[in-house]
Amino acid sequence: MTTDWKQRREETQLNILRRYAKLLGSSARSDTTEMADSAMERPASIYTDADRLDQEMEHIFQGLPIVAGLSVDVPNAGDHIVFEECGPSILVVRNSQGSVNAFLNMCTHRGAKLKESCGASRSLCCPFHAWTFDLNGNLTSVPGEAGFEGMDKSSKGLVKVPCAEWGGLIFVKARAGAEDIDIESYLGKFAPELLQIEIDKVVPVKSTEMLADCNWKYALDTYGEGYHFARLHAQTVHQLSISNVAVFDQFECHHRITFPTQSSREWIGKPESEWPKQSFGAVHFLFPNTVLFYGSLSEGMVLLQIFRLFPDGDVGKLRTKFAVYAPSFMLKENGKLDDETFTMVGEMGLDATAHVVQTEDYWVAANGWSCLKDAPADFNITYGANEPALQAMHKNIEKVLQL
Repeated sequence: MTTDWKQRREETQLNILRRYAKLLGSSARSDTTEMADSAMERPASIYTDADRLDQEMEHIFQGLPIVAGLSVDVPNAGDHIVFEECGPSILVVRNSQGSVNAFLNMCTHRGAKLKESCGASRSLCCPFHAWTFDLNGNLTSVPGEAGFEGMDKSSKGLVKVPCAEWGGLIFVKARAGAEDIDIESYLGKFAPELLQIEIDKVVPVKSTEMLADCNWKYALDTYGEGYHFARLHAQTVHQLSISNVAVFDQFECHHRITFPTQSSREWIGKPESEWPKQSFGAVHFLFPNTVLFYGSLSEGMVLLQIFRLFPDGDVGKLRTKFAVYAPSFMLKENGKLDDETFTMVGEMGLDATAHVVQTEDYWVAANGWSCLKDAPADFNITYGANEPALQAMHKNIEKVLQL
């Protein structure tokens, strides 16, 4: 496998442009898009049934590898994050050997929560009675130890949950006793597609959370098709991207989808030697709930935007963790962001993107979901052949749930 990721990105982008050339006409009337074999229907209850959500929490959010954070979120020994979006409170911490561990975020004395938020510490000390654990979860100190005479301290270490660090991403399975994570098998042929965007070499710019009154899958659907650009995003996304034209690549349960820019029509019909050189840009879907957009928001300003969508305690509640990172080639040799201007552009990019997602995508998702919960029992959702990513995602969810 090549490690010249810049060259691979250029080759991938050229392949995408060639596929655009087959899809785009001189106007929207003559455009086409890559399609599934046919349209697909599913009952509206997949979004509204609380029992269905219980199954998803058990088999998807607590049974599959889920992105808990990025390596850059815990760069040094003792750095830790608290991850609670899959149910149990999980503490992810980097140890002194440079590896990442994940534990249930509870003291083995009386179950008190060890950490409330992200931070850094040399050890993990319980705020209740000061039982202290090292960064590998071993119990190292028990105040008033005479009261626990005969207790085997080695049996009172923190409860581990499966954890894997790969390619700049940190995955956990949010269930104690779950099988270890074989992340390369889980990613399969999608692995090099993620490696080429060099997540292991990014630095954080800004992060936020977005909430919505809708099912997590209804919101997730909005990331998987460009059919809605012309109508819903007429004054925003559609100003940059052509509607209802997409290149779709499936990698087992994961996928990548790309949308041509409005300027693409300028080079359609011309020889490749006259095509403009474009930076690689794509929407990557890491099953089951993570969307990674890698691309340029403005000339020379390539960013990595990561969206992680979670049910928020109810079948009709959504919480999205959204963060922007700067790729390696946007850094100076000292590892800092190029300048204050780039930082400002990155922060503005997050704010602008969050505004569009919240006021357009999540607005329509909340409106749609409120209608679905009152729909007739026999009402079906339709996913067009021009929405292959949505069809693939829902089929893979059904496969995990054995439906």
